[in-house]
Amino acid sequence: MRRLLLALGLAVALSTPASAQSSLFLSREAEARIGAEEHPKVLAQFGGALRGPQADYLLELGSRLAALSERPEGPWAFTLLNTDVINAFALPGGYVYITRGIMALAADEAELAGIVGHEMGHVVARHSAQRFDRQLGAQLGSVAAEILGQVFLGVRGGGQIAGLAGQAYVAGFSREQELEADTYGIRYLRAAGYDTGAMGSFLARMAEWDRLEAAIAGRRPGDDQFSWFSTHPRTPDRVQAAVRQAGGPQAGERARETYIRRLDGMVWGDDVAEGVIRGRAFLHPVLRFRFEVPEGFRLVNGISAVTATHSGGGQIIFDAGQIRGDAPPDQYLTRSWATNARLSGLQTLQVGGLPAAAARTRLNTRQGPMDLLLVAVRHAPGRYWRFQFVSTPQRTAAFLPGFQATLGSFRVLSAAEAAAIRPLRVRARQVRRGETVASLAGSMPVARAEERFRVMNGLGPDEQVQAGQWVKLIAE
Repeated sequence: MRRLLLALGLAVALSTPASAQSSLFLSREAEARIGAEEHPKVLAQFGGALRGPQADYLLELGSRLAALSERPEGPWAFTLLNTDVINAFALPGGYVYITRGIMALAADEAELAGIVGHEMGHVVARHSAQRFDRQLGAQLGSVAAEILGQVFLGVRGGGQIAGLAGQAYVAGFSREQELEADTYGIRYLRAAGYDTGAMGSFLARMAEWDRLEAAIAGRRPGDDQFSWFSTHPRTPDRVQAAVRQAGGPQAGERARETYIRRLDGMVWGDDVAEGVIRGRAFLHPVLRFRFEVPEGFRLVNGISAVTATHSGGGQIIFDAGQIRGDAPPDQYLTRSWATNARLSGLQTLQVGGLPAAAARTRLNTRQGPMDLLLVAVRHAPGRYWRFQFVSTPQRTAAFLPGFQATLGSFRVLSAAEAAAIRPLRVRARQVRRGETVASLAGSMPVARAEERFRVMNGLGPDEQVQAGQWVKLIAE
């Protein structure tokens, strides 16, 4: 049984002006060491590394672009992450990460090459080293956490409650760094013979996708802290400026059919073996439970925890804990899980028909004081499901009813319910005579199917498909 991680599903965003390169403190050897140390943590936080045809495809593409880069000797490592979060990022030392979510959204190979090339540009320009220099005066001992852009409420050393930074810490790339990374990426597109317009077309596609997701989620476009735009503040004008700096536009290969066919079978959305997100609900068919988060919370599924974050400062963290032997939930909470916390309001209760205990505490964090409601649910001898409900003291009263509703929604799934949960996949399909956008999209078991179909296939609002054309579908 794999434990469930706290993965706030955000790309690493490391920023300072490109002019700082001349005074870098961090050596390339140190960059490589940091990247190697952080790589396993990235895999743990973002669903692990995928193996198989799509991962092989990414490696082929990345290796081809690397040979054309300023660092052809490397080292480079191109990893396809098993998460539907739509993002891409890089760590120092040549570690480039692409999520399967962003791979599914790209319309063709040229667009993926632009994404990969952009992240390679951040490595070549040593933007993470620049960020390291800025952090030297603050926390030399916690460079890893700063580079990852994450601080978690978690469990350390013997299962005690650790410090909390509340919300995910995300520093967006600066405009200068984005322009520089785009310039590198377009330079690689040109050298590889791709259409340099691919970077701009993907940016437009991402904007359309963000608008669609915002409409579905009932938020404003651009408000999603997990989106590509939250860590890549780019505009069409800046992309065009990068094209000019890289030598001007170039018509070239898009490799659309090849791309779509090589994506066939890739998981869309969550990996069922690790639990799935369906709207505001999280369901785990293997461990057989479900719960639902309040409106306005964004769910992200990691290997060891599920998190839900609200832009107003609330957070829900769900994971698992265990001890040797056994103990009732109240004893587990006070003696094993939260031993260093000053708890109040300890009570026993039932959650989903299982024995549970709850208590409150307050932590001082870099973002100020945070209220925590801790709930331990015993589901087997020595094994517990754990909820951490986090809010600022000013918002605790507002968030509390939703937190209570989440606890009330927790229940065990029946065997039949668990068996009915199946993965969705990207399917490559050649359009048959008489088929239309509406008929093809009608087969997809997702919300706003036709709009999703158009965006992920690069079709305009009135554009129609043609017989023989290859398209991506979402299907079981």
